[in-house]
Amino acid sequence: KNKWFRQTGLRQFAERKDPSLVPKLLPLLNVGDGQTALEALWAINLCGGFDGQVAGTGLHHADPFVRMWTIRLLGDAGRVTPAMSSELARIASTETHPEVRSQLAATAKRLPAADAIPIVTALLKGHDDSADPDIPLQLWWALESKIDADRGKVLQMFEEKDLWSRPTVMKTILPRLMQRCVMAGGKENLAFCARLLGLAPTDAHAGLLIAGLEEGLRGRDVTELSPELIRALKPYRNLFGGESLALEVRQGRGDATNRALVIIADNRANLGQRLSLIRIFGEVNEPRAVPVLLNLVEGGESSGAIRQAALLALQRYDQEEIGIRVVQAYPDQLRADPDVRAAALALCASRPAWAARLLDAIDDRKQMSKKFVAHTIAREDIPDQVVRQLKLLNDESVTRTAERLWPEVRLATSPEKNATLTRVLALLSAEGGNAAEGRNIYRVTCGGCHRLFDEGGNVGPDLTGYDRSNVKDLLVNIVDPGAYIREGYGAYRIQTLDGRIILGTIRSRSGSTMSVQPLSGEAVVISSDQVKDITEQKTSIMPERLLDALTDAQVRDLVAYLMKEGGR
Repeated sequence: KNKWFRQTGLRQFAERKDPSLVPKLLPLLNVGDGQTALEALWAINLCGGFDGQVAGTGLHHADPFVRMWTIRLLGDAGRVTPAMSSELARIASTETHPEVRSQLAATAKRLPAADAIPIVTALLKGHDDSADPDIPLQLWWALESKIDADRGKVLQMFEEKDLWSRPTVMKTILPRLMQRCVMAGGKENLAFCARLLGLAPTDAHAGLLIAGLEEGLRGRDVTELSPELIRALKPYRNLFGGESLALEVRQGRGDATNRALVIIADNRANLGQRLSLIRIFGEVNEPRAVPVLLNLVEGGESSGAIRQAALLALQRYDQEEIGIRVVQAYPDQLRADPDVRAAALALCASRPAWAARLLDAIDDRKQMSKKFVAHTIAREDIPDQVVRQLKLLNDESVTRTAERLWPEVRLATSPEKNATLTRVLALLSAEGGNAAEGRNIYRVTCGGCHRLFDEGGNVGPDLTGYDRSNVKDLLVNIVDPGAYIREGYGAYRIQTLDGRIILGTIRSRSGSTMSVQPLSGEAVVISSDQVKDITEQKTSIMPERLLDALTDAQVRDLVAYLMKEGGR
């Protein structure tokens, strides 16, 4: 019963590798309790005695974890006999334990397509695991790994019409399958997309495929799809107007572009379709969209979501007029909504010409000399992260003005950080804080980037799962955020071929595109062929001196909330 003795015994079997011991272990596998049988299975494998007979016993054992480990060990070899392949597929259709089904999906990933696809098909048809946190994506992972090796067998799988309506297939498999192949591109992948679309049994299933196709085209200026795929899409043009229109806009079809511009300008049109089309105009190069997008930014009837999306899309274009009109609209039309304000400032900080217009509207010297006529913008309106991005534009005039207007926005020295840490630790030791009040301070100070208790942004790491009980460690991460930068949250300066500068984290890379999360606003999808230069920054995206703007009471309250356990 002592785990140490069991593990020490297993090490002995592993070191000796004596197959003559297997007959003495088999009775324990056959008649032992679940834990003993599992230990016996491991020992048999370590002795080199794991064969088809042992696997057959393990696959039909009453204990689910013996079955699970048997399936795992079969996958270790990377191949199975035809008889064992059929048995695994049969078991996959009837297995009742979710952890065993999870292992079946994982083992399918490791086997050739001829063995894996029957297992995946049986799991999809025999069970509804769509609500499981792991199995649907495991099944996708197994299936996706077979596409390049054997597209024909993957396609053959979908000739079974009753498979299409299984919940996991509809929710997880179909959109990803189409997205993956169109992102990979090439004649064979696009032909696969066309043939898969031709197999769709209903319009609803075709709609899921088209949605995946559209997602796969994000960030790409598509001027030509394969003739075969275009023919496959034609029957669905009327049924799926939004998706079909989006594809035609990406292809550069003039009539489709005109229809899309009419839709995004119509406040009575479907909001979701308008937002989707606005996003596309931010990914393709269509100068005709600029006047329409600017009208949405300035229009009094536009919702905050529409304005925010239009501002993000306008970053794609380099007309100087964009910066002029956004700066002029900022005080009266854009400032009130925090999300719209952030999007407007992010736009201005993405190109030197636009940044110069923003600084002119802030700079008292320019206002007094009347070189620039516009409503003034308060210096305090510009957050530190926008100031930092202005300096990263590498424009001498912009950098000089930004340093003069915000001399306090600079990296703190080591003595300054140590002094702040000592002061705050002494402050906290003298008196506790109010966590309820600290929540409100968190929302303003940290919540734009970090999630805590299911509340906040996604620019930085989710703080909920972190050990926040050590006050000194917590303060070190706040006062000196660059001391340790968690993998995946390093900042990059990305310059596109059209002159845009983006500062943010790279959330993902897929095929020929990357998803970049700026310091404010929504993620931006960029095609790799649009990138001129990408440079990793040596400092954290989290600004320093966050505590300097807070009173002593506010610091105590914020730390009390950050150290709080459980929910809000």
